[in-house]
Order: sequence, then structure tokens, then C-alpha cells
Amino acid sequence: MPTKNLLLHALLRNASLLLLGILLVTFSADAPKWIVMGCGILFMLPGLVTMLAIFTDRDTVYMPMVPFTAGGSILFGIYLLCFPDSFIEFLLYALAGVLILFGTTGCLSVWRIRRTDTSVSAWHYLFPVLLFVAGILVLVFWHEVAILPFLIMGYALIIYAPLQMFTAIVISRAMKRAWLEAQPEQVMIEVKDEKTENDT
Repeated sequence: MPTKNLLLHALLRNASLLLLGILLVTFSADAPKWIVMGCGILFMLPGLVTMLAIFTDRDTVYMPMVPFTAGGSILFGIYLLCFPDSFIEFLLYALAGVLILFGTTGCLSVWRIRRTDTSVSAWHYLFPVLLFVAGILVLVFWHEVAILPFLIMGYALIIYAPLQMFTAIVISRAMKRAWLEAQPEQVMIEVKDEKTENDT
């Protein structure tokens, strides 16, 4: 049956997604750190390659800023590799500051407009206030905010993979039934073709 290979591939693919989802949920607290450390390695590699090229390739003339950019890339990569938690904390504090700033300026804008135009509804405060509250929550619970996307992704994969496995099994059975139902007709067509060939 041609559907056996398709079913096997679908089951293996979704089993891998299920395993990935379980790993994301299990190690969600460490996932942001690993990603930042991986980015650190990616920053270091081009800098190291450039530095090696500068010191080994004597014939090529490099721009004066190239060693500084390569060195900066290496140092930033080392920082990400050695202090991933502080970098994540800095990023989330910056995000919280932006959200609080946008929420505050949005509330001030609505307040100014309402002073001159009383027809503007108080509901216009809703979005800026939500932004402000989101900024405060990120500021207070920055570690939980960092792992939240990985938890959501992990649980989504844990739900998605078994559903896709079930769908693949149902589709495979339907294709098998359709193939078996089509077999007698195919046999009759082949017999007719052989008969006409023998008659001629």
C-alpha cells in the first residue's frame, strides 16, 4: 500500500513535534538562556573568522574599522555566552519601559483630547491603560514573561501533534478503503483490455 509510507512519515513527524513540545514545557525556564547563548556563539564566529583572516591573509588590505567591528562582535558574543540572564533581564526591562511610556503618553493624549472635546468616550483610555499594566507586569514578572512564549509553544505542540497523528490515521484508512473499493473495477478494466488484445 502506498499510504503506509505516508502514514509512517506523518506519525514520525508528529512524534518529533510532540517530543519537542514536551522538551519546551519541561525546560522552558532554561530555553531563553540557551537561545541567548546560541546567539552569542553566532556573534562570535564571524568575528573570529574575520580576525583570523586579518592576521593570516597578508595580501588583502582591510578597512581600518574591520578589526574593531570584528572585536566588538567577539566581545558581544562572549557577553551573551557568559551572562545570558542579565541580557534577558535588560531586554525585558527595556520592553517594560517602552510599554509603560506608550501607555502613559496614550493616557495623556486621551486626557488632553477629552478636555477640549467631551464627546470622546472614556473607553479610549482602555488600550493605553492595558499597555501601562502590561509594562508593570513585565517589570515585576520578567522571568515568567521570558518563559511564557516557550510554554505556549510547547503546550500548542503537545495538543497539535496527537491531533495530527489521529488525522493522519483517519486519512490513511480512508485512502485504503478507497483503494480497495477501486480494485475490482481496475481488475475488470485490465481483463477487458486483455480480451480486446486477444481478439485482435
